[in-house]
Amino acid sequence: MENLISFILIFCLVRVTVQLNLSEDLECGPGQTYNTSASAYYPDYQSAHPRDFVDEKGKKLRSLQEYLDMRSTYVTVSMDASLGIPYATPLCIPELNAHYGRYVNLEVRDTNPDIFGCGYGCVEIAVRTEADSYDRILNKELTLVLIEVEDFDDL
Repeated sequence: MENLISFILIFCLVRVTVQLNLSEDLECGPGQTYNTSASAYYPDYQSAHPRDFVDEKGKKLRSLQEYLDMRSTYVTVSMDASLGIPYATPLCIPELNAHYGRYVNLEVRDTNPDIFGCGYGCVEIAVRTEADSYDRILNKELTLVLIEVEDFDDL
């Protein structure tokens, strides 16, 4: 009986510690904050146009689902090209972090003519499939934090 009580106590302490650390890991850090409308886009492998399934440098789109499955270190994000945001600039969406219970590493690696001129008011997040694009956290107003990076040459 003592072993069971000890086990439960240790389990509860570990769980509380993990939750406290997790809440710290959900923070976005310093950066410019904007209100944005988030939507999802997904690769079209049937398309004759490679830009329908690769980013602006020809690299494979990295989906939110790949990131959550720990098969990618970032999620590809598309933003308005007129902003001139450097390739691989990190972004953070606090609502996304809270929804998934972990920090979601978003990087601007793509552009889309459909959102040209939208500024920071539009962000598109790469997802695996059309079905994934209906996730309730997407397709709504969210907070966007453009993370401050000291030297873009390191990206």
